[in-house]
Amino acid sequence: MITPLDGWSWEPTADGVLLRAPGAVIHYRERVRPSRPLVELVHAACAGLDVDRLVGPEPVVTDEGEHAAIVTVHAGPVTLTLGYVFGDDFHAEIHGAGDAADAVRRLVRTDRHMLGVRRRRCRYVAPAGWRALPHASIFHDTWESPDGAARITVCPAVPLADEPVGEGDREPVVTARLAGHAWTSPTRTLVVLRDRTYAYTVALDGRAAELDAVVASVEPVPPRAGATADPTASWASCWSA
Repeated sequence: MITPLDGWSWEPTADGVLLRAPGAVIHYRERVRPSRPLVELVHAACAGLDVDRLVGPEPVVTDEGEHAAIVTVHAGPVTLTLGYVFGDDFHAEIHGAGDAADAVRRLVRTDRHMLGVRRRRCRYVAPAGWRALPHASIFHDTWESPDGAARITVCPAVPLADEPVGEGDREPVVTARLAGHAWTSPTRTLVVLRDRTYAYTVALDGRAAELDAVVASVEPVPPRAGATADPTASWASCWSA
């Protein structure tokens, strides 16, 4: 949900809102489904254009702590500023043309969906060379090793009250941004990391050295406005692959 901007007209449409100002226009769509990888969204927005240069993606965290991105497209005399805010199973589009870059950035940052603290996908780096397996849940990712002997499942971040507890011997685990414990049994390793709000779980069925790298890459859920953002977090987004 966005709010009107000073100096911009406001025109509701069948699929969103058009904002107009001298030399610029912005089209906002609030909840677009299905969501797709960022590269596909940008490609669709550039259909029919003779693109000279792309700038970005520029990572953004909204005031509500949601992941977002901005891409600038130069296509001859046309300049597009493409903003996207990513929810759980949808994205919002804030597409500007002309002299709209500053307004798009403001709208992306202040876009509100009121999703709150909840089960959320977390960002991480997938194990290189492993195959993504189909999953019934949009929140889980499961990867199978090239030889099929091991599987790594990255679970959603969940509020701390709902965090899982493993079985077997428990050992401390510390990464650059999170800390927790690992439980190891003969057939499974369960790693649960925590911050002040969420627990992050990665499970390995079988044995594989790649587990350590996946665990180390897990990024905390972004804080809401007023909290301190993590400047070391990379933009290896679930939505960009």
